[in-house]
Amino acid sequence: MDDRYYKNIPHKTIERLSQYRRALQIYSDKGKTHIFSHEIAALLHITAVQVRRDLMLIGYSGSLRKGYDISDLITLIGDLIDSPGGQR
Repeated sequence: MDDRYYKNIPHKTIERLSQYRRALQIYSDKGKTHIFSHEIAALLHITAVQVRRDLMLIGYSGSLRKGYDISDLITLIGDLIDSPGGQR
């Protein structure tokens, strides 16, 4: 993704993605490999719909049966947030 893509992501979404990454890292450290949007939402006291919207905005979709791959999601969010255009 290039910097033009990052400019289309709202600041609030970037903030939530950072929170998602912290929560996902905790789950990963516990040995969990997949997580559902409702689990992320419960941890952060937001709706599962908001989680899904945010993840769709960055081009990531999960599996109906398994949810989201935690490792892949941490990497994707990290690439986005840690890039020069990711944080404003």
